[in-house]
Amino acid sequence: MDNQNNLNVNNNQNSVNTSNQQTTSMPQSNLVNVNEVTPNQNTNTTNNNNNSNNNDNGGTFKTLFAFVFLIGMIVMVLFLPKISEYFESKQSDSGNNNGNNGEKNTILKGTLLCNKIKTDKNDDYTYEIKIVFDNKKIETAKYTTKIESYDNPAMIERKTKCDNASNIAASLTGVTKECRLNDTVYVTIENYKFKELNTNELTSYVEAGGTNPEYKYGQDVYEVQKDLIKKEYDCEVLSTIPEEE
Repeated sequence: MDNQNNLNVNNNQNSVNTSNQQTTSMPQSNLVNVNEVTPNQNTNTTNNNNNSNNNDNGGTFKTLFAFVFLIGMIVMVLFLPKISEYFESKQSDSGNNNGNNGEKNTILKGTLLCNKIKTDKNDDYTYEIKIVFDNKKIETAKYTTKIESYDNPAMIERKTKCDNASNIAASLTGVTKECRLNDTVYVTIENYKFKELNTNELTSYVEAGGTNPEYKYGQDVYEVQKDLIKKEYDCEVLSTIPEEE
């Protein structure tokens, strides 16, 4: 009986030990695999993906910006002459349009009227130029000069010289000169027909005190206007033609 009891006790102890060994060994392996391996792998993968996406976005933006900048430079080089011509035409229209409002309203036929006033010592000078044009090309001009002065001897001398120039003009083609003296007011009127005028014949007339008109038949009236403005004339372009006085 005693031997049987000892065997039973030994068997029970072995069974308990085996059971305890199985219970304690299995969970440890599972805990190590879950806690140490899986989180690190997921974190590294996420960071690598984010960095890759950021690099791709930055590279694409830089490439797109460089492409747009290159296209802009090419367009600017190609169209720069046209842009310059546009602004030059606007400036030209602004200078030409004391009586106009842009290219669409340019007067093709009419009169360019320019005036200038000057004072020299005790004499007052008034200059007026009327230029008739057609299709923007000048045809005739009338120069009127009025001097107001109380210096009678000087006024008589001017009248004498004017009469001499008037006589010279009578022998020329395309120019006439008229001289008037009324007390303190002295007036000269010169008419030019540019189509008939021979500027090579004007030397003696200009030396006698006549005006050299400096312009030619068919010259653009707006170019003449700009030239007179540079000479301190106030000019305007009219759509009417003055009647002969």
